[in-house]
Amino acid sequence: MSILPHAQIPSLGAQLQLYASMTPAKEVGGDLYDYFVHDNRLYFCIGDVAGKGVPAALFMTTVCGAFRLLAESETEPQRIISRMNDMLTRDTSMTIFVTFFAGVLDLDTGRLRYCNAGHIARAAHAHYGDN
Repeated sequence: MSILPHAQIPSLGAQLQLYASMTPAKEVGGDLYDYFVHDNRLYFCIGDVAGKGVPAALFMTTVCGAFRLLAESETEPQRIISRMNDMLTRDTSMTIFVTFFAGVLDLDTGRLRYCNAGHIARAAHAHYGDN
C-alpha cells in the first residue's frame, strides 16, 4: 500500500472532484492505481497484476513506473498501453500478466480519452436500462 499514491489529490476546479480508495484482499498484492497532472491533463490508471504476494507487488511497481514514464511523452492512452506492453514483455520469460485501464482527461476541454486493456469492472448489482 505504501507504493500507491498517498499525496493529496490535486484540486481540479469546481467542475471535477476526484477521490481514490483501495482495500486490498491481502497485505501485499498486485492491485494498482495511479494518477498525476501533466500539461493540464489528468493521467490516471487502474489495474491488477495476476497473482498475489511479493512477485505481484514488485511487478505492480514496474507497471506504475512504466505508466508514468511513458505518459510524460504521450497523450494517447492506447499508445501508452501499447508501449507499456512492449516494454514489459521485452526480454522476459515471465508468465505474469496485467489487466489495465488508462485515461487521459484534458482539464481545459473536458475531453476524456481512455483505453481498456482487459480490466473488467465488477459491481455487486448491475442495472441495465430498457432498449
